[in-house]
Amino acid sequence: MIMEMFHDFLPHFFIVFVRIGSFVVFVPFFNNSAFIVFIKVGFVLAMTFLLLPILPLGSWSVPVSLIGFTLILAGEAMVGLLTGFVFLAALTSLELLGQMVGFQMAFAMARALDPAMREQKNLISVVLIFLGVYLFIVFGGDRYLLKTLAESFAILEPGTMVVGEKVLGQMVRLLQAAFIAGLRLASPLILVLLAVDLTLGIIGKTSQKMQIFFVGLPLKVGLGLIGLTMLVDFVRALWSGEALLISERAAELFAMLKGS
Repeated sequence: MIMEMFHDFLPHFFIVFVRIGSFVVFVPFFNNSAFIVFIKVGFVLAMTFLLLPILPLGSWSVPVSLIGFTLILAGEAMVGLLTGFVFLAALTSLELLGQMVGFQMAFAMARALDPAMREQKNLISVVLIFLGVYLFIVFGGDRYLLKTLAESFAILEPGTMVVGEKVLGQMVRLLQAAFIAGLRLASPLILVLLAVDLTLGIIGKTSQKMQIFFVGLPLKVGLGLIGLTMLVDFVRALWSGEALLISERAAELFAMLKGS
């Protein structure tokens, strides 16, 4: 009797574990390299055991064959990755802001390690990504995102995911929204720095003996840092609105995955 219950419980456990685990592996803050693998696995196990008693496991159709069950696990991994993609798409707006402003400030070659994605990025982008993740946690976005992931089992039951045209279109729209948000954030400072470049160019033509490079570089860096400081409140206001929509966008994506 116990072995039969364990045999019925194990497939459902792996399904929930894979969906939550792929989410934790992909999403910034949760996949931070500062957390050792043991802590991440323990977190995923704890979430799995907490969710299993409240999930409608009896309504799930779990195939008996190894190939069918493997396909379901692959689909669950994709659901977790797509949930992380919704968060990353919103975070892209801050990365784009850092890339554009850093280029205008002559910080294009200033690189720093982004511990979330484990790659070298523009220094300004890394700082803004840290700020975005910090604000996301302050707003309680991590809890809302975990709640959305838990509710995803009711919206999108295992084995019912279909990736269609609507899903791809939604992913493109998320990236478009991030690009527009990044432009909105960067446009004031970009205009100021372009005006400085234009002014320095005119001065350089009228005063041949003036060392524009030695004057312009510190001036652009100083104005850029002052402008970024002034933009922090604007970034907080715009990013807070974007962060609060992440859970809603993830729920819409789950519905599309089911109804494609």
